[in-house]
Amino acid sequence: MPAELQDVFRRATRQLDFELADPGATGENLRERKLVFWGSGPENAFVHYQHGKDTKVVVFAEHDGKFEFVWGGQGTRFAADVDELKRLIASNDFKDDQPYWW
Repeated sequence: MPAELQDVFRRATRQLDFELADPGATGENLRERKLVFWGSGPENAFVHYQHGKDTKVVVFAEHDGKFEFVWGGQGTRFAADVDELKRLIASNDFKDDQPYWW
């Protein structure tokens, strides 16, 4: 994940330092947030992650190399890949109608 995306994710999740455990990480000292997967395209990027028992996705727009938070949703199911994540978002499995702490 590029440093610029890490920084905007850190700010969106109100963290002092970027903390996101790797997929498959286990142990007692596991960070509060755990990466499921992330991706990027020519104009946007997203991070799909676990936060406690919830699954979340945040989307950022990219303009001239800078990222800006544009949308986030909270759900209960993890996507296995990008196509499934798109289907879950389109079917409103990720709710965006509450003031969530990302």
